Amino acid sequence: AAEPIVGLLYSPGDAFGERRIEMLLGPMLLAGLRPLRFTQHDIDAKTLTVQGQWHLAGAWQPCAGVRPASILDWSRPASPRLPGESLLLGKVPHSVRIDHDRLDLLDQLQRDPEFRGVVLPSRPLNGFADAVAAAEQWGRFVVKSRSHQPEDAAVLLERKRNHWEITEFFQRSELDEAAFQAWLTARTQGAWMLQKYVPTLTLDERCYALP
Repeated sequence: AAEPIVGLLYSPGDAFGERRIEMLLGPMLLAGLRPLRFTQHDIDAKTLTVQGQWHLAGAWQPCAGVRPASILDWSRPASPRLPGESLLLGKVPHSVRIDHDRLDLLDQLQRDPEFRGVVLPSRPLNGFADAVAAAEQWGRFVVKSRSHQPEDAAVLLERKRNHWEITEFFQRSELDEAAFQAWLTARTQGAWMLQKYVPTLTLDERCYALP
C-alpha cells in the first residue's frame, strides 16, 4: 500500500518552519509516511489539491495535483488565510494553529491546572519599570517578541551593579542605565514580553533562549 501523505503547511520565507520540517523528516519516514511540504500559494482553490514537494527516493521532488491525507499546519500564527487554504483545511484533517500571541497563550496555560506547573512565568513589557521588576523577581530574564516571527530573536538580560548585561546569540554587551533605557524603548510598544530565564547553553557554552 502507498504511504499516507502528510502535508506540511508552512509560511513562505519562514526559515524556522523549514527547519522544523527537516527535523521531522526522519521520524516521518521511519513511520512509513510520505511528507509533502507546501505553502498557501501552492494550493489550487478549484481542485483543493497541492502543487508542492514531496519526499520520494531520498530527496524532495516536485509534485502536483495531490491532496494529503492530513496536514500539520505550521503556518505563522494569525497570518491571513487564502481562500484555497481555508477550503483545503475544511476538507482535510489538520492540526490546529494557535493564533494567540505568546503572552496570551502563556497566560491561558498558567491558568490551566495541567500546565501551569511547567510554564515559565512571563509579564508584558510596557516600560523600564517592568524590566526592573523582572530583574528583581527573576534575576536573569529574557525579552522576546510576543509574535512568532523567527527574525525576532530572544535576548537575555541581567542587571549588574553599574550596568545591564545583554546577551544575544552571537555577542554580549554592557549598557549603562541611560543606554539600556534607550535600547529598551524600541521594545515597549506592546509587542514584546519578559520571561524568566532557564539556563540553557549551546555546545560551545553560549547562553541560548528558546524562541
